Amino acid sequence: MPQVIDRTKRGYARQEDILAAFRDRLRVACEECDEMTCFISDQPIPVSIPAGGGHCLTVSIGNGSFDQSLFAGGGHAALNEDSEIIVTIMIRISLDRVPQAERALISLDRGIISRWKRDVLKALLLSDPNLGAASQPWEPLIGDKPLCREQIRPVTATSPADVPGHQGWVGMQIAFAVSFDWELYT
Repeated sequence: MPQVIDRTKRGYARQEDILAAFRDRLRVACEECDEMTCFISDQPIPVSIPAGGGHCLTVSIGNGSFDQSLFAGGGHAALNEDSEIIVTIMIRISLDRVPQAERALISLDRGIISRWKRDVLKALLLSDPNLGAASQPWEPLIGDKPLCREQIRPVTATSPADVPGHQGWVGMQIAFAVSFDWELYT
């Protein structure tokens, strides 16, 4: 179902609401994602990956910077942060790496690139993937209120690699640029 967005309500936001919107969107739009396999994390690679399932997605905060020109003009009323939300995709692979490496990357049913990277990009960039190029962009919302100043956009994607501290897992990260005005008044 397409998003209903009232762009006249665009205003202040809380960073935790943007994180929750990313998590909730991934849980709804990516098959097999639920509270055990897709969650907000204080760091892109969690200390422990929940048991069960052969995949895990985390949503975490990346670096941010504050727009000095907006602050100079409006002070606390114009506190804008250009930040990143990092989505980390991790899948479990067989320890028999050589024959499994290709499947882990490009298998249509579970490959980190062919399935998961594509699913995450579709979920976070398209309001309704069924509409193809005619789809409106997806935006983080609370109700019909947009949380970001402008459309989110992917900025970097790491190459797939072994997940540090988690033997048998391969992962990658996609960073999305988000620009929002801080809600300081509630």
